[in-house]
Amino acid sequence: MKLLTEVMDLNEVNHIRFLFETNGIPVFIGNEDSARNMGLMLPSGKYGVFVLYEEQFHDAKRLLEDGNHIVEHKIDMDAHRRHMELLKPKAENQIFKAVLIIGAIAVIFFMAFVWIVKAIEG
Repeated sequence: MKLLTEVMDLNEVNHIRFLFETNGIPVFIGNEDSARNMGLMLPSGKYGVFVLYEEQFHDAKRLLEDGNHIVEHKIDMDAHRRHMELLKPKAENQIFKAVLIIGAIAVIFFMAFVWIVKAIEG
């Protein structure tokens, strides 16, 4: 994943996303949720536009400069979306496992702390 550009305007971000995805270049938008929430009237943060696949970076750069550029390294966006949906449950399971492990460790430390405090008092 490589940073292509940073943009202040949400409409421009949506235009770039649409342009790239219709040309077979998936992108990730950094600060998509937080940039618009930082300012009162206008977003005070920038949206980072990242190209997911290194081999598409040159095409993405050219497409950003010229909306009529013919992309050489297109990918099937429907297959990409299906693949990302398949990865989502795995990521959620990993997060769930991490939370369980951290919770178990916290309980063990708390029990050890209580045991040490009672040992000192008693």
